[in-house]
Amino acid sequence: MAQVIEQFTVHTPLGIRLWDPVTDRQIRGDMHVVAYPAHSPHARSNAYSTRGGVYTFRHLKGMRGIEYGYTTGDEVSPAEKHDFIVEISDKLARYLSVSLRIELPLSYRGVFLSDTAAGSPHEIPKGLYLYSAPTRSVPGWMAIIRGELVNQETGDAAAHALLRVMTVDGEEWYGVSDAEGRYTIMLPYPDLPAGFSGSPLSPGHKPLADQFWDMDLEVFYSPATQVSLPGTIIPSYLSILSQDAATIWPIAADDGGMAVASLPIVLEYNKSTNPRTDGFTTLLVSPAVSSP
Repeated sequence: MAQVIEQFTVHTPLGIRLWDPVTDRQIRGDMHVVAYPAHSPHARSNAYSTRGGVYTFRHLKGMRGIEYGYTTGDEVSPAEKHDFIVEISDKLARYLSVSLRIELPLSYRGVFLSDTAAGSPHEIPKGLYLYSAPTRSVPGWMAIIRGELVNQETGDAAAHALLRVMTVDGEEWYGVSDAEGRYTIMLPYPDLPAGFSGSPLSPGHKPLADQFWDMDLEVFYSPATQVSLPGTIIPSYLSILSQDAATIWPIAADDGGMAVASLPIVLEYNKSTNPRTDGFTTLLVSPAVSSP
């Protein structure tokens, strides 16, 4: 029998669990995740996936003491903090790419966002949420809202805007526009408002093909607050999610329209919903006004 002469433990300074809010499942495989020091974008390290599907890193620059236990990061002897940039992209083009700044070592044990303080007051995030790309295929059991956003003020694509769809029951679903202003929001079909009927029809019920749901669409878009991170063209994930509310133009200003804070939309069963400004193939939005 072999005898263990010496044993040591290597700690990974960063692990990230990726999550799909549409299917409420962990994203495993086919992802490209890299990290590098904010001051040294060329010193890139690729993550590897564990058996549990967590993307982790080894040999990050400046993290050797943390990995091999030379420094602990406790309150008595706090470890030196380092800013890292993390880029996440999907090899299969299902999800939009994201970038974020993370300070290492983390102030807690576990994967990124596993600390209660890093999530909402009521729920620890299951992982880092990724949002659907316009190129993502749509499962047959999902509803879809897709379109293209254009900046009313400049005529350019409203890139990296955050969109929110709200149902009458108060459920919220999100999407993010890509660099060309295109977006896709996927969501499970809400409960049937008029009940479901087979054949023959029951009194007061509609066939599934005639079902529809009223919803409201909001856009959060303030390009002046989108933050560029060193070494990447992808705006900061946090700055995208924290944008201020934009206004939406159901009818263009040149046609006498007025901007609104939210746009009523109708989701029909088995049909793609494409919100747009009247007379346009796109939806015009005005960015949030920056505070002086």
